[in-house]
Amino acid sequence: MSESNPEFRVVRRGYDKSAVDAHIAELQRVVAELEDERGQVRRQLEELEITPASDIKAEIDAVQGEVGRILQTSREAAEAMRARAADDAARWRSEADTDARLNRATAQTDAEQARSEAWETGTAMLAGTIEESSKLIESARQDSLFIRAEAEREALHLTSDARREAEELLRGGRNEAERVITDAREESQRILAEARKSAEAAHERARALEERRTKLLEEIESTRSTMSQLERELDARRESLQYAGVDDLPDISRTESEPTGTEQWGEEGGAVRIVTTTAFTEPQLVDADELADEVRRLRDEGPGEAPAALEPAAAESDTVEAELEKPEPAPVADVADDEPAEVRPAETEDPEETADPEPEVSLPESEPEPESPELQALFASLREAPEPEPQPKPAEKSADPVAEAEAAEVAGSPVAVAVASTGTAAHLEADPFDVRDRLLLPIENRTLRSVKRQLLDLQNRVLEDLRIAGVGDWDPEPAMFTAAFSDDIAGLVREAVVAGVTGAAEITGTMTPQPPAPATSDAVSDFVDGLLRGLRNAHGDAATPGAGTRKVSSAVSKVFRAWRTDEAERRLRAAARGAYHRGVVAGLGSLGVSKVVAVESGTPCDECPARDGLAWAVGDAPPPGTVMPPALASCACTVVPAS
Repeated sequence: MSESNPEFRVVRRGYDKSAVDAHIAELQRVVAELEDERGQVRRQLEELEITPASDIKAEIDAVQGEVGRILQTSREAAEAMRARAADDAARWRSEADTDARLNRATAQTDAEQARSEAWETGTAMLAGTIEESSKLIESARQDSLFIRAEAEREALHLTSDARREAEELLRGGRNEAERVITDAREESQRILAEARKSAEAAHERARALEERRTKLLEEIESTRSTMSQLERELDARRESLQYAGVDDLPDISRTESEPTGTEQWGEEGGAVRIVTTTAFTEPQLVDADELADEVRRLRDEGPGEAPAALEPAAAESDTVEAELEKPEPAPVADVADDEPAEVRPAETEDPEETADPEPEVSLPESEPEPESPELQALFASLREAPEPEPQPKPAEKSADPVAEAEAAEVAGSPVAVAVASTGTAAHLEADPFDVRDRLLLPIENRTLRSVKRQLLDLQNRVLEDLRIAGVGDWDPEPAMFTAAFSDDIAGLVREAVVAGVTGAAEITGTMTPQPPAPATSDAVSDFVDGLLRGLRNAHGDAATPGAGTRKVSSAVSKVFRAWRTDEAERRLRAAARGAYHRGVVAGLGSLGVSKVVAVESGTPCDECPARDGLAWAVGDAPPPGTVMPPALASCACTVVPAS
């Protein structure tokens, strides 16, 4: 560092560096100008080669002294300024060092404090973030579990409803199919029974006709043999008369029979007319008109085409009718010994049988030979129709085989077993359990679907009220719940009572009586009280100190899910069965039944009268210590008329 261009250390809190530099530069400029002037003067003197005189020299010395003083003064001022600047710089540096140390200590303290505060703040924020994230994760997990459970419940609900509807449709279809099959079976059994009866009657008539024809053929053979014997006797008498000298004898010939089928002895012509029998009195057991009418009636009444079993009977009836309308029996040559009689149609047979021509024998005109007693008895027997022997009737079968089958089915049903075990129930025309399930299931399912929708709406409203009112101030409103369920449950009770009246008519096999007047029921209040009690208990258990709205809402939602799953169905079934049994008792009372009895199904409870088989009068309360079924929600007993 030169004296003409000094450098100073820069310290904090000193003089302004630019001002100091400007002042030093000004001093340096002045010194430089003075030195330049001195140099110029010296050069001028040298150029002029003028020796300064004493005065000039003195003046020059004075000027030099002045310049020296100025320079010295400047130098001293500069040195003073330099010393002062150095002092100031040292002082400033000391102050700067002190300030720096203080600032460093303060900054370090502040930094440590800031770092400590930042660490604490970061730790607190991290802990809060971790806690909040844990809460969010737990909340998300609970929400996911809630949504999953809700989805599973809803899926189970939809599956249960679909399964229940499918079972109901399947049960209805099965009942309808069984009814159609039963009707078809009854109709087929009725037609088969009638056809069997007609066939048996036709067979009996055909057998009687066969026996009658066989007897007639035997009589015809006997008559022919008798006629041959008479002809031989006549020939012998004619020969004897000829031998006796009688020449003119009346002609004796056998002519064809008259259409009337009677036997005539010619008195005017002197001829004897011998004919075969052409008509007989109709046997009493064979009535062709009745048989034909019966066949026509069966054909008219039978649905569609007549069964195959009726065709032989109809054919036989037509054949028998044709045979009865014939004027004479068929020839002997058409009948086999071991085969049934074959009857030909009337239009294909000759109305009478023509005998072989016999030679004419002349008899005396004076006096005819008197008839012999044997011949008169023979023709008298031919004129009269012998009475057929009475045929034994086949054993009568049951007129209604379907009724026998139903009786056998009822005898093996649970109702018959229960009745046999108690000995107090009357005869039933239908299974009361099947009748009750068939009548109540559609009503229960329809009401259950509506009630589940109301439960879902109420759950949303309750959760909204919880969110608005807070955990501690919420309390369910009974009026809101009663208004939501009153119409559905009251309608269920009314329809169940009407179904009970209808069931009373079905199990007794009578006309449906007039339904009773609607009575008051506690089904709505019982249902609402049970739901409110469950909600209050869940709210009280979940609303602990520090519990949030989500926890209480989750507990309340569990109650609603439980009711939508099975609790509502159990309570509605119990209410419907109680109303149904009241309708059954009222309907039986309208039909004139004086006493009723409960029939058990499964394991009865202690309060059910079916456990001891106790009967009570219609219009009175059940026996002491018992209640009208169902005594509990799980009770499946029913009420039937007592014997």
